[in-house]
Amino acid sequence: MVLTRDAVSASPGPNWKRESECREVRVSSLLTFSAGLSLAQASVILVAVMLWVACALKAAGIAHNNDGNYQLWAAVGLLTGPVGLAASYFYFRATGERHRTARYSVDGRSDLPQMTSCPKCGQSVPKIYENCQFCGQPLGKKR
Repeated sequence: MVLTRDAVSASPGPNWKRESECREVRVSSLLTFSAGLSLAQASVILVAVMLWVACALKAAGIAHNNDGNYQLWAAVGLLTGPVGLAASYFYFRATGERHRTARYSVDGRSDLPQMTSCPKCGQSVPKIYENCQFCGQPLGKKR
């Protein structure tokens, strides 16, 4: 058992503690920010801050996927947390022209063109093309 001194006195007495007790005191004092919080309260605050930052990153990710400004929505998410996440979700859902028109047309069918592979270069080319847009090879369709 290793004893360490916690106070100024050099003689073993009430100020002497085991080394493990000293480590525990040091760790808990770091986590509680010397503000008088218990370890449970500091843990709750830490989890809340992590969730707040996660909401900001998710809001920025939603913006990035919808061709929005990543930094702007990250700042909005950091300032407002879950409210910013909900705002980015509903904003891009309402104004996400790319997702609305690319997936569903007026008659309910997809607007995305049907693709085929070029026999020469292997690139994906829309089926309506007669020649490959990359190498110029005829796609061999008969009309």
